[in-house]
Amino acid sequence: MDNIILNGVDWQKELEIPPTAGDVKSPEEFSDEAWEYQSGITNKEGVSTPWKHFDFKFKPATFNVFMGMSGSGKSQITQQIALHAVRDQAATVPQKVLLWSAEMPTPAVVSTFAKLACGVEHPTRAYFDKALEWLGGRIWVYQRNHKVTMDELIGISLFAQRELGVTLVVVDSMVKIHTTANAANFLMAQTDMADRFAVTARDTGLTFLLVAHARKAETEKSRIDKFSLKGSGGITDMASTVFAVNRNITKSEVLKGMKGKRSDQEVQDVLAQPDTFLECLKNREGGDMPAISLYFNKAGQFVDKPGKFIHIKELDDETELH
Repeated sequence: MDNIILNGVDWQKELEIPPTAGDVKSPEEFSDEAWEYQSGITNKEGVSTPWKHFDFKFKPATFNVFMGMSGSGKSQITQQIALHAVRDQAATVPQKVLLWSAEMPTPAVVSTFAKLACGVEHPTRAYFDKALEWLGGRIWVYQRNHKVTMDELIGISLFAQRELGVTLVVVDSMVKIHTTANAANFLMAQTDMADRFAVTARDTGLTFLLVAHARKAETEKSRIDKFSLKGSGGITDMASTVFAVNRNITKSEVLKGMKGKRSDQEVQDVLAQPDTFLECLKNREGGDMPAISLYFNKAGQFVDKPGKFIHIKELDDETELH
């Protein structure tokens, strides 16, 4: 496990590079870069998702936001996307991932990654260790969750890009980023955070996935839209894409035994429904804004069909291990 944990990094050193002055240039001077950018959009280049029926790719140099209520599955979904990103041929350019989470202790984060990679409900120790070995050199977890500032997150991201070849950074979650802002300027501080993510993505080519919370609605069953984000509206303004994660509260209640006056058939109909809905609410690049119904399987994965399990081919070859 040690080979996927980052700790004690001198991230301050990464912020010492002086800013470059602006310049005025003719559009013709950007001909090759502009054509490459347009070709990437046209050919849908970037990091794909784990689901065949969700036609979307996360492009380099973008800042992407996933929001949802507590317990909706947004953290698990972003981890699953990150895991898929580092698979062979999941992207046009090989990916490496850095994840910072202040929501869960590091062993829990690493355990989740390993189980998601195994794709089985109860992996054996040998199969679990095989998954961790496969994760080494592909995914890193930054082990610090107390008073982590925006400077520290940017610094560690730059370090991971330069030293480890990281291309995608997952930040879970925005409410855990430490700030000294008071109530009067807290929203402005959040807007500044979002702007730094967007600018860093633009200037470095990194892809950022940010987990954010939705504000409390009238009921848990209220659908989340792009105006539901808790905090500054500047967060969604700065984002390249915004995704909403909506949990099927009715199914969750029935699974807990809260059947109400439903008949046996009505209960079965509810249990056959998806567990979660993932929807793209904003896509600055234009084009598709897909949505998908997802089912939660016993391996902790979100899948697009009931009873389906996602397996990593490189690990599946070791069938004797699970």
